[in-house]
Amino acid sequence: MTAMDLLETIGSIKDQYILEASSGAHSKRHISIRRTLLIAAVVALMLLLVGCAVIYVLRMQDMKVGEYRFYVPTEYDENGNVIPVESQEPITLLSLQGTNMEALAEWVAFTNTYDQDLSVAHEADMAAKAGSPWDIPENYQLTYGCYSQEMVDKLNEIVEKYDLKLLSSYIPLNYYENSVLLNSLGLNGLVYANPNVQVEYWDGDFHLEGTFDLNMYISMDMGDWKWERGSASFRYSLKDYFDSLTGCMLESIDYTQWDYTRKDGEKVLLVLSEGTARIYANLPDAFISISLDPVIWVDGEKVPMTQTALEQFAELFDLSVKPQPTTMEQVEKQKADAQAQYEAERAEARAEHEAKYITGYQEFVDYRLKTMPNPEEMSYILYDVNGDGVEELVINGLDILSIRDGQSYKYFDLNSTGVVIARFQPCEGNIFEVYCEDWGMYQHYFYQANAESASFLTGVTYNAVEDAWYLILKDGVGTESRQPTTAEEARKIVDSYTRIDFDWLPLKKFGEPVVSLNYTDPYAKYIANKLDRYDNAENYEYTLMDVNGDGVDELITREEAHKTDGTAYPILCIHSIRDSKLWDMNMGTFAYVCEGGILEETLDFLEDDDRGEYWQYYRCTENGAEPIEKIVRDPYTLYWGRVQAGKDGRTVTEEEAMSVLNSYKRIELDMKPFPEYPLT
Repeated sequence: MTAMDLLETIGSIKDQYILEASSGAHSKRHISIRRTLLIAAVVALMLLLVGCAVIYVLRMQDMKVGEYRFYVPTEYDENGNVIPVESQEPITLLSLQGTNMEALAEWVAFTNTYDQDLSVAHEADMAAKAGSPWDIPENYQLTYGCYSQEMVDKLNEIVEKYDLKLLSSYIPLNYYENSVLLNSLGLNGLVYANPNVQVEYWDGDFHLEGTFDLNMYISMDMGDWKWERGSASFRYSLKDYFDSLTGCMLESIDYTQWDYTRKDGEKVLLVLSEGTARIYANLPDAFISISLDPVIWVDGEKVPMTQTALEQFAELFDLSVKPQPTTMEQVEKQKADAQAQYEAERAEARAEHEAKYITGYQEFVDYRLKTMPNPEEMSYILYDVNGDGVEELVINGLDILSIRDGQSYKYFDLNSTGVVIARFQPCEGNIFEVYCEDWGMYQHYFYQANAESASFLTGVTYNAVEDAWYLILKDGVGTESRQPTTAEEARKIVDSYTRIDFDWLPLKKFGEPVVSLNYTDPYAKYIANKLDRYDNAENYEYTLMDVNGDGVDELITREEAHKTDGTAYPILCIHSIRDSKLWDMNMGTFAYVCEGGILEETLDFLEDDDRGEYWQYYRCTENGAEPIEKIVRDPYTLYWGRVQAGKDGRTVTEEEAMSVLNSYKRIELDMKPFPEYPLT
């Protein structure tokens, strides 16, 4: 969850710094008109939000072009007193072009102080919504973040004063369009050929003149260390043009930096810290900056990148590249070619996928296990969906296969229904339900299982944003076949179908003898299923305690989840028993159990920040986990916020926030390994 997600729940945290914390002038992707108009209000942040968990610095202090502090409005408590907030360390902004320092310093000074309350941006936004957007050249908007004539005039004044040229509008690229950049600019690649190195060029952007950014994934095997699909970004900035993109540093950070002379004689500056790995090359006509994921793999474990490893990376990149200017006509042709190739590859993949349906259940399962992420999460059942005596293979969330004339075929595609996370549930009368009850989505579609396929019967869906239920008249992703209904009518439709109990089995064990999970104890069944699916489930732990005081012990488990970088971290889950079945109590995961039957959930604003900037508290009742309140801290303005159930959120003093947090007393849990649970 991002800071933006959290702050939008705090009613009194003001729009201007919510926008300030969530915008980035040079996150070069397809963007809305509103975001385009607001983009320059925080142009000085630039790389801060696309990489300020990775903050970098050039060694030469004369690269500094200014400082930036977040605009922090004055907040007041319930009594009208000013809420104090600690001062943040200013961010030192650095040129990423290696030249034109005075020009960039002037632009940074202007944008740092211009329209701090976003009133001009708001006016521009309203004009755009009214169909009368301000007449600002595209490159001024997209490349330099201008949204007013004052900004245009100031930019023109600077480039004229320093005899510079402006870049054209940037051209954003999807991951499958990397060849557009390389071919348009006459580049063969950015990395020297090496049998121990594999490179996947990914997305990026570029200008017709030759300045470009290209992201890539690199895998390297250097013997004593490896890089497994690590991320890298290569930026090439022409010095004849005004480039407003900046880097940033914090003076309080310790950076190891040193000059390194490559085997080809090219000198580069290397910068390394806990969150930073950078390579800089100052060339006669351009400046190259390369950012790398600052970790490597040693003996199967992630460790911080070493100086030796960074020097090996410095030898990897071709610093002699010279992009050639191109035209929009050439770019459009390259884009068309890339799109055609992408569509052809997709068609080939679809054809391969369709061909797998007729290869038999086992081969199709093998195919799915090889091509889908997290195969241990995949489940199946063999179930006679249409009652003709033939068991269909149902892979939950994906496929239903059947057999006709001795050959398998695709009976039904669960992903074609319009249900976001399509789960399968058989019902009486050869009917099945495709449903989703996750991420605020409540969708229930019902189908009649016919001889060779299935036909849509009816469906209901809940739109949490609108707080509205709809009756679905036709399946699919469109909204044209729905009509409003009430929650009572929707529930009546869902309850009119009788669900049939069954047990999902791990797909990775398809074809093996089925391990019986017919336990009378729902907790034993849950733990046995985990032990059957996950190789590391023997390290999972559990405890039993009556959290909500209803006389039934809840099952609390400590299991394992993974961050996006693959790093494992522990999570707690809680289950109870309702109607003799396992019940998750409307609470997915949490961090601590507190006195009084309170569950505490914590989320980090930054994945590598274990302190947490979000605390949510729930009370366990016989109806499940009910929200009590949450405390958040904005990492940019450093204000604290509090949201109590049934009340509007408000900004609070640090003393009040800490008082709330300290009022909840965490309990030490007596955890035992999963294998010790009595499964008999």
